[in-house]
Amino acid sequence: TNASRLDAEASASLIEAGLDYLVVSCDAVSRESYKLYHGVDRYERVMSNLRSFAETRRRLRSRFPFFDLQFILMKENVGEMDRLRKLAADLGANKLSLLALDEGDANYHLDPDVSSKEDLLPADEALRMDWSLLDLSKPCRLPFEQAVLRYSGTVLPCVSDQGHEHVAGSLFAAEGERRSFEEI
Repeated sequence: TNASRLDAEASASLIEAGLDYLVVSCDAVSRESYKLYHGVDRYERVMSNLRSFAETRRRLRSRFPFFDLQFILMKENVGEMDRLRKLAADLGANKLSLLALDEGDANYHLDPDVSSKEDLLPADEALRMDWSLLDLSKPCRLPFEQAVLRYSGTVLPCVSDQGHEHVAGSLFAAEGERRSFEEI
């Protein structure tokens, strides 16, 4: 989730439903970079929702869901890593994932001020994805370890399938055709 709809009620519902793992994409820890990357100014709502989620989890004394705060490193947000670490600690995140920008995820063609992915990548080469390290001869484990359930009920093999090219199924199919997540 990007946490824009993760209010107190949604947080309580997810926790009480027994959700095991929650990944929150948080690619900005300032209003300026949030607006830059998202094109809208929902920074305060998202931060309020994250605090509400953390407080609800504490109040319900739940260890679950496991809370993974993910941050994609880009040119304009690398200077926010210290603030991000503090935010993760304050929220009680179980894991803080710093991710290199995947050029396949970079929607630079949607922004008229960004002419190429180079305009988004951090200047420090060490913070960029090294595609030469990717071993394509090994099978991908992500569908078995990190499948994604979209709000629409669509099940995807991983978060990188943003174009929904490899849909595994849907939880919300026609009444007679519904399948469980495990079946899909």
